[in-house]
Amino acid sequence: MEQQNVSPITDDGSRSSGFYLTGIVVERTDGVGEHMPLLNLGELWVFGLPSFPQGISFKLAKASPGRWKMEGGVEVPPKVDTFDFVVKSDDGEALGSLLRTPEMAHECGKSSR
Repeated sequence: MEQQNVSPITDDGSRSSGFYLTGIVVERTDGVGEHMPLLNLGELWVFGLPSFPQGISFKLAKASPGRWKMEGGVEVPPKVDTFDFVVKSDDGEALGSLLRTPEMAHECGKSSR
């Protein structure tokens, strides 16, 4: 997962620091491909962001066999350090989820430099 640091200016003129989530890639690693070769992932949902209380959805584009890449990005405010990702198939079935924690944010920050 890639992230880009940003420093948005708030309405009152103060500065705060956050980041954008971009370049998220979903990869099948469970060996299901041998049994379900036609499975196709369609959406990545992100829950837990104050700007999108019902969650926000991103289309997943096929990058290579067994890999899909998120199209677009989303700003994550500085005070948000835990949120959920849910991956859905083309037919809308939830296939997996991941809870992003402060520890993961630290690891992503190290890998994006």
